[in-house]
Amino acid sequence: MAQSTSDITGLNTMSTSPTRTTATADPREAMGKLLGCTVKCTLVDGRIATGRFVCLDRLRNIILCDVLEVRKVPVAAYGSYVDSARQQHGHDSKGKSKEERSNEHEASSKHYVYAARKLSQAMVPGKHLVKVEVSQKIWDSKVLN
Repeated sequence: MAQSTSDITGLNTMSTSPTRTTATADPREAMGKLLGCTVKCTLVDGRIATGRFVCLDRLRNIILCDVLEVRKVPVAAYGSYVDSARQQHGHDSKGKSKEERSNEHEASSKHYVYAARKLSQAMVPGKHLVKVEVSQKIWDSKVLN
């Protein structure tokens, strides 16, 4: 099975399959072909914004529509909300010493909760972008054809 990876601009397209053609399109032309397609943007703080690509400006700011933003939040940040959920599911800390409860809290702080929110539109600042991804299927059908 041949694997292929490509960046969003089409400049660093690598293919291990001899039958695939690499994108020789102008990066602006490639970006134009991706308008309206679903893209996934990763930000420097770890958030991931997935939505339909609407606009890109000269500062690499990206505008997305119908966005789902997902972020990784430490369980400790939720505090009593997570504690009450644990009590409802039978993870009550009654009958434990303070030391056992504090050790349990330290262990739980290493765990994370994924928090998601839906946005109608979002502007992702270019200076906060780490990477922008498009599925291989979309890349092949929109840019390479």
